[in-house]
Amino acid sequence: MATQLTPPPTATVVAYPSKLLPGIPAFVFAVPPGWALDEASGALAVIRPLAEVNGFWINAILSHAKVARSVGFREVSTTTWNRLLDRLPDATVITQKFIEINGQPMFLRSSEMTSEAGRAISQLHAIFFGPAHGEGKVIDVFQIVCTVPRENADDYGATMFDFIRSFKFV
Repeated sequence: MATQLTPPPTATVVAYPSKLLPGIPAFVFAVPPGWALDEASGALAVIRPLAEVNGFWINAILSHAKVARSVGFREVSTTTWNRLLDRLPDATVITQKFIEINGQPMFLRSSEMTSEAGRAISQLHAIFFGPAHGEGKVIDVFQIVCTVPRENADDYGATMFDFIRSFKFV
């Protein structure tokens, strides 16, 4: 009797990004005049002025995470706030609200705190979700955190908000 050989299982080859393993949604944004695009660990992008301002690197950090589809603005905003409070317990919310920019729902929060270095700083924090496609288990959440010395907040607030407004999914 002949022995029948069973071929070994074949591995599934997966490309990234692909339908099987989608990447993050494509987007565009405008870097303000006189600012530079930079990199930082854990960030998709950082924008900053070309030079320090009053001994501080003013910046806006764009980051991304995948969360369960059931997660909404309340959970993400609470989680990010609690993480901030763990690091900087004197953080205080100045304003927070839901807005819509270019048809994109967004949670916006401004806050003040003392940095780890003892500097009084202000932050503008924007949270928004990427477009959902299909019936996946997760959705993309994006955050932009703009940080400036408190004494310069009025000087840079409009630039930071313009950067946030320029972000669009394509």
